[in-house]
Amino acid sequence: QSISPALDGIFFEFRRIEECDILLEIINAQLRNSESGEYFFPTQGLGLIIITHFMTSIYVDVEKYGTNPEVNPEVNADYTLPTADLKEIVEAWKNFVVNGE
Repeated sequence: QSISPALDGIFFEFRRIEECDILLEIINAQLRNSESGEYFFPTQGLGLIIITHFMTSIYVDVEKYGTNPEVNPEVNADYTLPTADLKEIVEAWKNFVVNGE
């Protein structure tokens, strides 16, 4: 469990190494380019992860984003965190998936 049920919910969907690797590739690409804009990553559970160079926003329900995409994600999203922090969390999660610890 993490500090956020929204964060917990998305990691439930990354149960395989390949899925973790895909997410890490996206995060790394965003971190390498400060002008990369937004990367929209819909999840199989109908959630949405929006990753920018600086910030990642998690929407448990993609419809919540769709109702007002112009609203600041920190107000509208279910959870936001710095993208660099998300990278560390995903790397730790991948380690757990691989090693079970």
